[in-house]
Amino acid sequence: MAPFSPLVRGVIIGKYKYGEDPTPNSRAGRGDRSIMELDFRKSNFEFVDAGSAHIQDLDMTLVDFAMFLLFNNKLVTSVVFGPRTVDQLQTCCCFLGKGFTAADEALVNSLCASGYATSFNFIDTRYTPRRCVSSIH
Repeated sequence: MAPFSPLVRGVIIGKYKYGEDPTPNSRAGRGDRSIMELDFRKSNFEFVDAGSAHIQDLDMTLVDFAMFLLFNNKLVTSVVFGPRTVDQLQTCCCFLGKGFTAADEALVNSLCASGYATSFNFIDTRYTPRRCVSSIH
């Protein structure tokens, strides 16, 4: 599995708040269809709120937590992310050398079924599953 956009276009790092209007100069504020349809799901914001509460007293940011979640998942073989700046890349790598605990993993498992997005059985409508038809008779 190779997840893309692991920071959910800023949602996972707390850039946006559920029920609040995004800043006008942000991707969501400009009404980007992709972020509004795919990432502004209540379950994503619930995940952020629970993650924020969990790491409050730890030496960890939401970016660290999100990256840990991916790099500690045995199903993940690669992560596709595209920081726009060197600073963003460095921020995404700050989790290296820190530890992901059993309590961290238990929280993630309570919020998100293994192998799924935060919304169970969420299907990106741009890539709907197609039925396989065998040509072998």
